[in-house]
Amino acid sequence: MSNSPFTSQSLIILLWNANGLANHRNELITTLNEKRIDLALISETHFTSNTKFSIPGYTTIPANHPDNTAHAGAAILIRSPIQFTPLPSINEDFLQAVAINIKLNHTPITMVASYCPPKHKITQTQFENFFNSFGQYFVIGGDLNAKHHSWGCHTSNPKGKSLLKAINNKQLSVLAPPNPTYWPSSLRKRPDILDIFVVQVPPRLNHLVTNLLVPCSDHSPVLLCLDASPYLQPGKSSLINGVMDWENFRDI
Repeated sequence: MSNSPFTSQSLIILLWNANGLANHRNELITTLNEKRIDLALISETHFTSNTKFSIPGYTTIPANHPDNTAHAGAAILIRSPIQFTPLPSINEDFLQAVAINIKLNHTPITMVASYCPPKHKITQTQFENFFNSFGQYFVIGGDLNAKHHSWGCHTSNPKGKSLLKAINNKQLSVLAPPNPTYWPSSLRKRPDILDIFVVQVPPRLNHLVTNLLVPCSDHSPVLLCLDASPYLQPGKSSLINGVMDWENFRDI
């Protein structure tokens, strides 16, 4: 089985800080189609209650900043054949998150798109309360503005230290890409890894995390592939560039 590619039922998740999603709609559509994306977890949508945003073939569910101005926010885009149940969103000034429940290989799992604005502090307890909202199994993807050496960042900041303590206390896992996702315009800042997944998933669920180059804002996307069926209708292909090799996978 080590040489088997992804099947047509593998789940493919795009994680991206769009820094204003409406401005990148056409780029996103291209990537969703070319990479056969099942779920897109978006940070910094900049949506308000007046925003009208849709992409053919996907359902979009947002969680906006509570002040209802065009900044921050998160959203999930779900490919239409996937059956899901929406869950209550989180709309705090320090954290916006939107969640849905789907089934993977007969097991309920919560998928979450999240964003933490950089100016707000988040304690270990607040992170743990956040994780406690999503049941036994979940995949949380987002720009939490939390840096730590543990997931490949150049430095560690207070939010990253709080996040790591919460992750260790809850015995969760971080899935981070191998290369930076944040590309600052200032020469005084270094590219770094800000877009990560925090997960608690069924044992031995194989996965692969890779960087993408497009679409691109001041962040580039991350791709997470899971060896699990989201109960899609027959006929959908989830192969990335044709083939992926199981030898590149590891267990969570």
